[in-house]
Amino acid sequence: MKTLPSLLPSGLLILLVLITCTPAVAQQAPPAAPASSQPPVGGAGGQRPVASPDGQALARRAIVAVESQRSLYMKLRQRIHMFGQQLVGNGTYQQLYEGDACKLRLDLKVNIANQTTSMQQISDSRFLYVRREFGDSSHLGRVDLRRIREAVDQSDAADGNIDASHQWMLLGGVPHLLSRLEKNFQFTAPREATLETVPVTVIDGYWQPEALLALLPDRAEDVKAGKPIDAKALNGQLPTQIRLIVRTADSFPVRIEYLRAGKSQTADEPPPVTTIMAMEFYDISKGVHIDPLTFSYNPGEQEVADHTDTYLRSLGLKDARQATRERAAPR
Repeated sequence: MKTLPSLLPSGLLILLVLITCTPAVAQQAPPAAPASSQPPVGGAGGQRPVASPDGQALARRAIVAVESQRSLYMKLRQRIHMFGQQLVGNGTYQQLYEGDACKLRLDLKVNIANQTTSMQQISDSRFLYVRREFGDSSHLGRVDLRRIREAVDQSDAADGNIDASHQWMLLGGVPHLLSRLEKNFQFTAPREATLETVPVTVIDGYWQPEALLALLPDRAEDVKAGKPIDAKALNGQLPTQIRLIVRTADSFPVRIEYLRAGKSQTADEPPPVTTIMAMEFYDISKGVHIDPLTFSYNPGEQEVADHTDTYLRSLGLKDARQATRERAAPR
């Protein structure tokens, strides 16, 4: 049975990324069927929005728009509205491909209780360093990405059902984040809009029934009976739907909103929808020169905690050597 992950010690900082990546339901998204034959998507309050092949195709183009950049630098802003708190995080995201290696860096700062909390995630494709600072305290951890990749390769989750919650930087940065959203949500028809004078295209995403079922296995009988699953049954930290906004000119994502539907006042009213988190990308620079040393971290004399086993568990994976021993053991 899959369960929702508990928060890591970084608490509210992890909320910034916790709701971006739930288990993917397949490695490859199936070809979109005509809108009239699409299955009902996982709306809230019994709603059954109709998925659109055009919306799904736009989500895939957004992945390509980011993944195709050999180098990428952009600023990001994350706004959280949860548990009666409003937090704003600001930072930068950098991405560099060298051969098959994808190097990543995320620098993020959030002001909490008049103190600045900062987080750095720096990946040279061999190790991921995670440094967190709050007030006068700091913590530095390291993840062995080779062990993570070996565990993924040997995982029984060959269909991609790996619990990747809160680890989008670990598994591939923004392209991975978008890929998980595209796999877990069905998108409605695109609509044109303007965001700060920039022409944009907007698509709304509702949970894939398979993704909801992975999170709500006790609703399997409803699925067999052909009933839609109400996404409001999800843990309150997770969205009931999302909104992806891309630039019309190049399909590059500029905003991702995570929305939560509430209770309707009357049976005739649609449920009120609030934004629990929004992630914005701006000052986007594609193809710029980025020094490869940007993705190297020298801990010096700092104490470095090895978090590889912790991250393997959070992903629902076993160490490759352990998995090999278990497969070889007599039954």
